[in-house]
Amino acid sequence: MIRKLRNLIGRWRHGTLFEALQYRLASVGIIIAPYYWIQEGLNDIAPPPIQTDFEDYTFDFFGPDEIKLIVASKTWNYSEDKLLARLKTGWKCFGAKYRGEIVAFMWIAFDEWSIKKHRVKLSNNEAYLRDMYTMKPFRGRGIAPYVRYQSYRFLKETGRDRFFSYSDFFNHPSIRFKKKLNARFLKIGLYVELFNKYHWNWIIKDIHQ
Repeated sequence: MIRKLRNLIGRWRHGTLFEALQYRLASVGIIIAPYYWIQEGLNDIAPPPIQTDFEDYTFDFFGPDEIKLIVASKTWNYSEDKLLARLKTGWKCFGAKYRGEIVAFMWIAFDEWSIKKHRVKLSNNEAYLRDMYTMKPFRGRGIAPYVRYQSYRFLKETGRDRFFSYSDFFNHPSIRFKKKLNARFLKIGLYVELFNKYHWNWIIKDIHQ
């Protein structure tokens, strides 16, 4: 009994208790997803602290060759066809390499942001940032926030200056990651979907007026 209680407390602290409940509900066709709507890349942001020397690192947009390497690494559960389709529809993959080896990457959409089936059109100066991933050998060095920071600079060179993302309400690692970048948490939303047929999205609270 005490062990079960400790497990419950541990899951609550790490945000996995609600994730387990979400998984159970999703298995019967019910999705309940509270989330934060976030603005990133504000002008007053400073470079995030890092624990490595970036002298041998390069940052740029990735193409089909890098996509094939990502899929071949078997560290990300997406097919090559799906990721290449993202590129064909206008998404961009931005990332870092260390002496030619892929270190981390993320995806950027320019037409709309989405949470599940709820979609909102973006303006010409906006971008939607998602799916940040760091390869296992390079984790723990503060690389992901720095790659994200570099993406802001590259995007601003293309005329985009407003960047948005979302984090699941109980995804504490994602929230900490955004806070390292001095992101602005704008709203708390709730997405609900029933049986892959009906879906709703509500803004529960405006955090930043």
